[in-house]
Amino acid sequence: MLLEALIAILIFSLGILAIVALQAVSIKLTEDAKYRSDAALLAEELLGQIWTSDRTPATMNAVFATGASACTAQAAGIAAAAAACAACTADPYSNACQSYPTYTTWSGYPSPPAASDPVADRRTVSHTLLGTITNPPTVVVDTSAGTATTGTVTVTVRWQGPNDGLPHSHVVTAQIR
Repeated sequence: MLLEALIAILIFSLGILAIVALQAVSIKLTEDAKYRSDAALLAEELLGQIWTSDRTPATMNAVFATGASACTAQAAGIAAAAAACAACTADPYSNACQSYPTYTTWSGYPSPPAASDPVADRRTVSHTLLGTITNPPTVVVDTSAGTATTGTVTVTVRWQGPNDGLPHSHVVTAQIR
């Protein structure tokens, strides 16, 4: 009788341990799904900004390619970027800087927002996803003239969770003309 009770307790304990392990895996997968949906939302948000801008390949490259800012856009001859360049140089989190969408305002600045940031919960890649400082997003604009791929924009968002061995990525490609 005692042996049967011990076996029953052992089987019950193994079942409880399996349920706990299943719950841990469920939490990890939910976290991964949240990061993936955030990455997709951020990539689509940038593509939306590109669609509403001047869609010439040279302008898209100057404003939205990896590393582009209002100052690189101004250097490329885009007059509307001049005021934003001055504002971003003075305070990257000012409304004047953030109102001119570029790669840098989308991806975020490596430093945390200033205490005076008018939008404390700003949705940028670096403030939304973990591990983006070491795995920054990339935006590639095909500027080759006269080809079928002219104006193709490829957005790659990368992130790495605290217990992830390798970074994850989400890639979106759009033909913008």
